[in-house]
Amino acid sequence: MKERISIRKANIGDVSEIVRIHRDCVLKTNSQSYSPEQITEWLSQITVDNVIAQFDCTDWHVVQIGIIIVGFAQVAFEECEINQINIRPEYQKRGYGKKMLGFLEKKFRIRGLKEINLNSTKDAEGFYNHMDFRSVRSVKYRLQKLAVEMVLMKKQLL
Repeated sequence: MKERISIRKANIGDVSEIVRIHRDCVLKTNSQSYSPEQITEWLSQITVDNVIAQFDCTDWHVVQIGIIIVGFAQVAFEECEINQINIRPEYQKRGYGKKMLGFLEKKFRIRGLKEINLNSTKDAEGFYNHMDFRSVRSVKYRLQKLAVEMVLMKKQLL
């Protein structure tokens, strides 16, 4: 039986699941590339209140299999930027990130935007390179006391 995959705009009722997925990704995926101190500080910033505060200034979408949310994306179209795409660790490397990215690229094109920018975690750089993003330079993303190294990446839309 084929999985029914859908992507929709996130709503306030999705926030606790978005937080759960994001925290799980940081703990299980990003922890392979960042120090325990960075992971602890990073996790402290992933809260329901923080996500709700960002709902008004960025667009959020979720990818689902049936009714199960397996991932989400946060986008700032005005800045031509994908803030984040996170897929539950147990669903990674199964095409859901690729499907979400394709969905977002269509949204960028519909708006007439010619470029997508993002700051990739070190562990996701290979995925974005595979999706035709080019690495531009290393950047430091400030947490509270610490910073994490990320990679500024860009993709030209044709």
